[in-house]
Amino acid sequence: MQDTAATLTVLNELTGYIGLAEIRLDLMEEFDLERIIESSPCPLIVTCRPRREGGRYTGSERDRLAILARASELNCAYIDVEWDSIDSLPNRGPYTRVIISRHYYDSMVTNAWTQYQHMRSQADAVKLVGFAERVSDALPMLELMARANTPLIAIAMGAAGLVTRMLAPFFESCLLTYGAAGQDLATAPGQISVQEMVDRFALDRISSNTRIRVYLYCNLKDEPAVQLHCGAKAGVLSLALYAQRTELDSVAERLQALSTRITVERINQA
Repeated sequence: MQDTAATLTVLNELTGYIGLAEIRLDLMEEFDLERIIESSPCPLIVTCRPRREGGRYTGSERDRLAILARASELNCAYIDVEWDSIDSLPNRGPYTRVIISRHYYDSMVTNAWTQYQHMRSQADAVKLVGFAERVSDALPMLELMARANTPLIAIAMGAAGLVTRMLAPFFESCLLTYGAAGQDLATAPGQISVQEMVDRFALDRISSNTRIRVYLYCNLKDEPAVQLHCGAKAGVLSLALYAQRTELDSVAERLQALSTRITVERINQA
């Protein structure tokens, strides 16, 4: 959204679809931080992403962190601070929590568990984001969510990473999953809209008690890595995943190892 008015309009339109919203100040041409926080219909995560982490903020680091500190003083729900800036953050307000984040825009997160362990001691929640070229690339994010025991956001960007966005609410460690405010408002590759997440796939009803049914295909052509089938309304979320032939066995085993409530069916193709 370009400005304060547009941001508040979209937030009000999405009431009923979201319980928490991220505001990307670095993508806005102007903003009235106090008005946004006071007038928002839902709790906010305030982010001002620098270029080194894939954002568009071009001002000084001191000014950027001052903006986040001000958002904290105004009692937003969370501020998102990058892993290499957390030590420089000015004092935060008593009611705002801190997400510490690190983004890999052209590769998958390496040593995810080690990074998570280090980062979780520095903030209230950890956010690790990588980029998945194929389904097997996204599995470390799912495995991290299954293993973590503190609030976590773990996402693989890209079409193959969509599985991490859809399955995130299944894991008890999940703080949130991300969807775009609209079909043309995605802020990262692989996002679908929050309306589609709720209306079509009922992700708002998914929990650790949901059954996940994965149909695993061999990627013989150029199929999308992830296809979705509406099923969460019946207590089941069904996914069709397309993996490379050499990875089928490994992908199936790793998915099933995540939880006894996840079943994987290999689909033979002619």
